[in-house]
Amino acid sequence: MAMLEELPANKTPKDIMEQVIQFIKQFPTLPLHYCRKDSKLLYLEPGLSLSKMYTMYTEDTAINHKHVSKKIFDKIFHSLDLSFNNPRKDQCDTCVAYKQGSVDSVSFQEHIEMKDRAHHFKALDKELAAENDTLKVVTMDMQQLLLCPKSFASAVYYKRKLSVHNLTLYDLKSKDVFCYLWHEGQGGLDSDEFASKFGFFAICP
Repeated sequence: MAMLEELPANKTPKDIMEQVIQFIKQFPTLPLHYCRKDSKLLYLEPGLSLSKMYTMYTEDTAINHKHVSKKIFDKIFHSLDLSFNNPRKDQCDTCVAYKQGSVDSVSFQEHIEMKDRAHHFKALDKELAAENDTLKVVTMDMQQLLLCPKSFASAVYYKRKLSVHNLTLYDLKSKDVFCYLWHEGQGGLDSDEFASKFGFFAICP
């Protein structure tokens, strides 16, 4: 197997740098409405990482036996205002901000009191539903963005995937769960889309 020549930062030709940029730009970014509104970053799909991309890059450049170092690759990547969309477990923004010191204790305490009140009234509504057959109490959650197809094959990362949405409704009385699944070709995430899902749920037996 031929050895790859790793080019140092101060000797990297412009054409090699441009090749790195074009290689990175092959990876599709998520649609803008999935990116954080307060960020200028564009996000690549979940499952990718800099290490994985660099490995793919070195495999791609094995023909001419020249590639930039991992450090230079990382630097070029970040200069393009890119990041990775790594789904996290749902976290309360206020609680996270308080832990980071950007929310004062008074505001945090008010937040906790509101949370406790919400749980209290949820329990009351659940009791009312248990006593009234005409009343439904439902909680809902929107799953993290799903991408289709899901594959770990390297070639698939270069393809634009279909965005898929899953809205879950949970009946607190019957404990029934309803999932409404649709892809971006069938609808988006605007209020009309959710209203139609709720309307359909309301008329279901």
